[in-house]
Amino acid sequence: MNTIRPLTAFTAPTRSSAPPTDKPDQFVPSDGSLLRPRSVVVVGGTDKPGKPGCTITRNLLASFPGETYVVNKRGGEIFGKQAYGSVSDLPSGVDMAVVTVPAEQVEGVLKECAERKIGSAVIISAGFDETAEGKGRAAEVKQFAHDHGMRLMGPNCLGVINTQVGLNASFAITPANPGNVALLAQSGGVLISLMGVAEEKGFGFSTLASLGNKMDLQESDLLKELQNDHQTRVVAIYTEGLHDGREFVEQAMKTAEKMPVLLLKGGKSSSGAQAASSHTGSLAGSTTVFNAAMKQAGVIQVQDEEELADLAMAFADQPLPEGRKLAVVTNGGGPGIIVTDNATEKFGLEMATLDPARVAALDARLDELGAPHAGMNNPIDVVGDAKEDRYRAAMTAALEDPGVDLALVVLVAAGPAEMEKTAQTLGELSRQYGKPVAASFMGGKMTAEAQKILRQNKIPTYSVPSRAARALGAMADYAEARRTSHAEAACALPAPDKAAAQAVLDRAAKAGRTMLSAQDCFDLLAAYHIPAVGSRLAQSPDQAVELASSLGFPVVMKIASEDVVHKKDVGGVVLNIKTPDEARAAYEQILGNVQQHKPDARIDGIQILQMADTKGTKEIIAGLKYDETFGPTLMTGLGGIYVEVFKDVKFALAPVTPEKAHGMLSELQAYKLLQGARGDRPSDVEGLSQVLSRVSQLGADFPQIGELDINPLLVSERGVVAVDARVSLRGRS
Repeated sequence: MNTIRPLTAFTAPTRSSAPPTDKPDQFVPSDGSLLRPRSVVVVGGTDKPGKPGCTITRNLLASFPGETYVVNKRGGEIFGKQAYGSVSDLPSGVDMAVVTVPAEQVEGVLKECAERKIGSAVIISAGFDETAEGKGRAAEVKQFAHDHGMRLMGPNCLGVINTQVGLNASFAITPANPGNVALLAQSGGVLISLMGVAEEKGFGFSTLASLGNKMDLQESDLLKELQNDHQTRVVAIYTEGLHDGREFVEQAMKTAEKMPVLLLKGGKSSSGAQAASSHTGSLAGSTTVFNAAMKQAGVIQVQDEEELADLAMAFADQPLPEGRKLAVVTNGGGPGIIVTDNATEKFGLEMATLDPARVAALDARLDELGAPHAGMNNPIDVVGDAKEDRYRAAMTAALEDPGVDLALVVLVAAGPAEMEKTAQTLGELSRQYGKPVAASFMGGKMTAEAQKILRQNKIPTYSVPSRAARALGAMADYAEARRTSHAEAACALPAPDKAAAQAVLDRAAKAGRTMLSAQDCFDLLAAYHIPAVGSRLAQSPDQAVELASSLGFPVVMKIASEDVVHKKDVGGVVLNIKTPDEARAAYEQILGNVQQHKPDARIDGIQILQMADTKGTKEIIAGLKYDETFGPTLMTGLGGIYVEVFKDVKFALAPVTPEKAHGMLSELQAYKLLQGARGDRPSDVEGLSQVLSRVSQLGADFPQIGELDINPLLVSERGVVAVDARVSLRGRS
């Protein structure tokens, strides 16, 4: 039986809040791995300008302290280095190959690499999965590498850079300044773009990896290595799709325990999503599930390259805040108001209430400095003609205040402003007080020298204050997640009857069914202790009368057909049947309605269900959807006939604990109803959380379930009961 391994909880790590220094925490020497090779060979190296092999060879010779070899079938010398005619001619002990030859030659090169025991390769060459012809070539190369234990980056990539060991095995011409950011990008263009932004903004990189087509190495593989990289303080990722969703989530969780993981997703459109046969499937678009998985992993998603760079810059060089109370110091009232609005309404920050005694002392000091009308409320407005001394006084008061967790300095370039001096002061105060500080010096080219000083002092600087507030808000969110998250206890729920569940699924598979019968759905729920109304299947009017009487009136009768999804729409449901005569009439009525509206529908019979007591109940949906990237996914939300109208639902990768399920419920708009609104009694949220956990475990244990809907799941103070269920299976036509 294939089961899904539960995901490790995102746990609170330890990390120093002291300001970073330029000095690496620890230097790890080369170890022969792809990120830290001791020697490299460029296969297809050349001295002809304009060729990737030329730029890569130049970059390695200019940066790499290890041995660099060049292979070119012409032989001779290239940039003063002997050019070997083939990989087979190389001396032993080469760790990594950078392959730039045409795609059709790559497999032959890898065979020679395997013979020389070269364990890893970066394939720059294009012509693989991007073309129909290349797909077959890619499969052969991947299989060969797998069979010989080789690890491959690419193909169709820019290369790899590790500033810690002086490795630049790429054909980028933009310099990669050393720093604390690891950048993993599927697109070489995005990688180069962010390298340029980093050069402009003054932050640098520990590692840069262009993953290309991701034939072998995935983001998750590199996250494993970065988890123990003491130089890296933040990981930034650009991806167009994950090939190993579960593994990525697992490794992202582990990485996020130590450092923030930022992610920009390209190709978010879900226009190509497959048609779904259930509410859960129709709501589980590719982006919806992806977003839920990233949230579960503790990943911080960003919307564009600008935001990715903005957040990376802040996380790389500033300590994490102790809370989310923000102080703003500005010499412009308008920018102060705008950033206050955005910080509190968009980015989840709170404006700090400053200590009255400190405010009074600051007011007196600013009066002495020529600002008798300075604004003492937060934002602190030091007035348009402020010089460095007013900024020093205001920032000192703010950073000394125990009620301030973060600070933002806004400076509008004006005649009296001492921008360079103020920038230097901010650096000094940031180091002195150890609280995160960001700046926005506005005035175009006039602020260039001041911004240079800010960058030298590791103060993240932004063109407009709201971008700074967005970065500070992300830091506060991440810091809070680290403080409040904890390892969840294992589910202490009754053990399911997996054999009974397997028998139900085997019965359907043997019959070649895409959908479980109505009764099989209820049998499946029973195997996992998911409470449901009593259910029987009738195949004649007489049997309907007999079964309804045995269940006890009143009952509900529904069409049992895998071809009828929305039963009420075709007259396939009759409620509140109170007598044997009504049961007989309802049987005939339902059959007639369905045959009229769906004449080709395959009918198993009429399902007879106990009539649930709906007094004081709320309708919730519980569902499963097998996602091709992330596997079994749990969905819950407001249920009933309007589930697809209001779309008040949440997703999480299965399985989840009752605690995690409770957290999903608490994020719903409908949660207020469950808590008891307008005098209603609170519903059994704990019982509902346990039921959701059991549903998720069912999906994890049986990934052959494609979609499952329990709708409605009635919840009240009396407990939880399912009144309808629908299950479809994967991989069958």
